[in-house]
Amino acid sequence: MGSYDYVQVNYDEVLHETDSAVLIRIDEDEFWLPWSQIEDNGEFKVLNGELYARRWICDENEVPYV
Repeated sequence: MGSYDYVQVNYDEVLHETDSAVLIRIDEDEFWLPWSQIEDNGEFKVLNGELYARRWICDENEVPYV
C-alpha cells in the first residue's frame, strides 16, 4: 500500500464543515481533514460515521484509521 491509498476512518461526529475541510470528532479528539484528501464516490464524502481519507494525511495528523 502506498501513501496515496485510502483508509477507513470511523468517526463519532462531524463538528464543522467548510468549503475546503471537515472537522470530525473521534472519542475526545478533533481532527481537520481537507476535502481534497477524502474519497468522493460521486454522492457523498462523509456518511454515517465513516469516511475514506488518504493514508498520508491520516498519518501526518495522527488520525486513527482501520
